[in-house]
Amino acid sequence: MRAHAALALALAACARPEAPRPLARPQQPAVSGVAARLDSVVLGAVIERVTGEPYAKAVRERLLAPLGLHDTAYDDPLAVVEGRAAGYVRTPEGLVNAPFIDPSAVHAAGMLRSTVHDLLRWARLLRDGRVFRDDASAAAMFSAHADTGLPLGGYGYGVFVGTQTLGGRPVRVIQHGGTINGFAAGFWRMPDEDRVVVVLDNTMNPKVPALTAALADLLYDAR
Repeated sequence: MRAHAALALALAACARPEAPRPLARPQQPAVSGVAARLDSVVLGAVIERVTGEPYAKAVRERLLAPLGLHDTAYDDPLAVVEGRAAGYVRTPEGLVNAPFIDPSAVHAAGMLRSTVHDLLRWARLLRDGRVFRDDASAAAMFSAHADTGLPLGGYGYGVFVGTQTLGGRPVRVIQHGGTINGFAAGFWRMPDEDRVVVVLDNTMNPKVPALTAALADLLYDAR
């Protein structure tokens, strides 16, 4: 899939009027969810241009396969995938099948499927310095470059970086969650203590962020 459709949708979203946001600290850019998604779509287009390959193929062959992340892939909803969970949404009448989503409308801003085991492996690969060619790239990814005005912290390169109160004390947390039709996810890394929390849900449950935070808090509960 090419990025053109997703890029057009993201640009259109940026053009929509939004409610006023809290002012960022002086000389520090603010970031919104729309801007972060647009950044990802543009990055996906750059990857396709540089590699000469579709984004899904480039990610699979240049990143996921070499790292041994065999249960992680850019999802094709039309493919038959053994063990893939179906997505649902909650209604007053109960759970119903999630609406179909065209991958071209999301492109590099989402559509990756994975498992708890693969995401734990991803966290370990990041810890061991096996993802980046140099330490400077890793340090740049996990440093806050923009103010979000949110309790999640500042925004690095694709992740939130901040301090959360866990077990009654401040803990550095690198995190990112996400939702898409039928699914929700939470992923918290506490690198200073080498702790990880992964939550995957296939009912688009709005309580996933709170559950992820609560599980992280339990890891630091001294009782």
